[in-house]
This record gives sequence, C-alpha cells and structure tokens, in this order.
Amino acid sequence: MTERPPTQEDESVLNTPENTEMWVNRLHQEVRDITSSSENILTGQEGADIPPAQVHIESLRLNNREVTFVGVQHTPETLLKYQSEITDAIRNADVVVLEYSPEIQLGGKTMREDLVERLGEMEVVDDLTPEELRDRYINQQSEPEKFFFGVSNIAAIEGKRIALLDPTNALGGSHQEELDFNDLLQKDLPERVGNSGMIMSAAGLAASAALTALEDPEKIDRRSFLKKILKTSAAIGATAAASQFAQQDLDRPDGHIREMSDSRRRTEEMLAFGLNDLRNITVSENIEQLAMQLPEGSKIAVVYGDGHRKSIMADYLPHADLRNAKKLVYEPIRPALPERPAIGIWEFNMEEGHWEQLPMRILLG
Repeated sequence: MTERPPTQEDESVLNTPENTEMWVNRLHQEVRDITSSSENILTGQEGADIPPAQVHIESLRLNNREVTFVGVQHTPETLLKYQSEITDAIRNADVVVLEYSPEIQLGGKTMREDLVERLGEMEVVDDLTPEELRDRYINQQSEPEKFFFGVSNIAAIEGKRIALLDPTNALGGSHQEELDFNDLLQKDLPERVGNSGMIMSAAGLAASAALTALEDPEKIDRRSFLKKILKTSAAIGATAAASQFAQQDLDRPDGHIREMSDSRRRTEEMLAFGLNDLRNITVSENIEQLAMQLPEGSKIAVVYGDGHRKSIMADYLPHADLRNAKKLVYEPIRPALPERPAIGIWEFNMEEGHWEQLPMRILLG
C-alpha cells in the first residue's frame, strides 16, 4: 500500500461506491494534465531540440502465456504521442509490469510526507486540499516519473494490476535515499563491477557459457566450446568498450543500441556487467515467475525503456541458462541493492483511491 486510506479528518473522502466514478475522473484528469504540459513543450520554441518519441512493441510466447514488451522513451511527450498504443497494450493485458511507479513506491509514506522530504518546508503542503496535494506531488516528479505516474493511472482506469519486478526500485525509501542510490547506481557500482578482477575473471566463463547457450547445443562440441572461451576471455580485456556499452541510454527508442546487430549487441552485452544488465536478468527471471503464477493463456504487458527490450525479449527471457550463467557474476554487488525492493503485485482501490499490495497467490484465483 502506498497512500494510507483517506479519512474524514484529513482527506474528507468517504468510502462509498460513488467514489469509484470520482476516482476514474480524477485519474483521467491527471493523465490529461501530464500530457497537456508536454503538448505545450512540443509546440513551443523549446521543443525544437526534442527528438520525436517512439514506441516499439513486440511479443513472445512463454509457457503458453503471452508477454508483450512496450519499449518507450519514458517522457510525458511519449505518453502524449502514443497514449492510444500504450493504453491498448495495457487494456489487452491481465497484468502490467512497469519499470517504475512513483505512487506505489511511496510504500507506507503519504504524498504529504514525501513532499515535506522533497521541499523541506512543512507549511508548503500543510494547507493543501487532497486534490491540490496530488497535483503538487505530480508536479514535483521528474519527467520519467510523470510518465510512469500517467501509465499507472491508465492501468488503474483499465482495472489492471501492476507488477513491479526490478530489484533497484526501493519501496518506501526517503527521497534522499533514492538520490543516493541513483548516484551509486550511475557512478560507483558500474565502476566497481568493471574494475573487479575477480568479477571479470568469472565474467569470462559466464559469458562463454551464456553465448554458447544461445546456440544449438547439438552443434557445439568440446573444441568449439574451448575456442569460444578463449575468444571471450580475450575480449574481456576491452573493459573501456564494455563500460561504454553499460552506460548507454537504455530508455531511448532511437538510441545507439538499436543500431547494433544482434550479434554485436549480445557480445558486448555479455561483457558489459553493470547494473542495467543485472536489472535485465532479474526482471526477466521475475517475469517468468509471474507468468507461471497466471493461468495459461494470460497476457502480460511490460512497459520499460526501449533499450531493455532486446536483452529481455531476445536473450534473458527465453534463455534461462543464459540468465543463470550471468547471475553468478553479480553476487558481490547484491548487498548494495535496496534492502526493501519494490517487488510485488498491486491493485488500485477505486473507492478509497490508493494502490494495495496483493499476495501473489491471489493471481491464481
């Protein structure tokens, strides 16, 4: 649960069926507010340097379930241009996997408490109505956060459950803790991974096994397997190239990673060993576990930065051996991940206006 249930004393909202229509209207309005601000940017002078947003959608069958990946550049401009496509993907799904959801990740905190952390002045938010409080909270979000706030609202409107499966997302952390972890994620951890001789040594074997797992096992004899180990081990020396690959912008559908051939991307990815790679591995594993919790024929929509799409859909999701080979490499840095990750299933309570976390077994019902 993210926002505590409203009370007469501090939210002036009663738990009545009539509130369902009120919340549907409210969520729609918030999506319109997020996209209308983007429209002003795109049509104004400052929008001249903004590249056009794109969305790429692809699907695969996984254990008689369908997984559809909606690759996005998570900005309000993307939501404005592709709201129809994103909404259709959500509407056709049984569960929606999001890269991030600001409201859900509040955990036990209220929006009021989070705003106080961000703004540092209690009096700024003390006298706000519930509607003004939500507006102020949304306005304080970054552009990616606004995008996922809007997508979360669409899922709520469509009556869809949201799954968060990324180990780097904290649940209920303070705003400063989020900033500190983001700094750690972007700077310290990738360098720690790249500079660790022990990790890079293990990476050579893991990458060799991973690359081999993608080929037909019947066509791989001992000699060719040894050649692949030697070739990959030699390539491990290209730490600078691997680090550069790991730092690429994985959220831009028009980014450099899309220009790579699958073979080049996969080879560099095997050597990249950074937090984004760990995320792709873990999210793929969790999507597979989620799929197995759902009845056969179920559909899962995944809304993530487009740069994650090929790694998840072509490499890690369909190839468990590949995931297992790479996972071992990351054991030394797992303690640096959030102690309380936002991993679970949530459903929006339309009467009380908040997200509620559900036990996984409910999905079987």
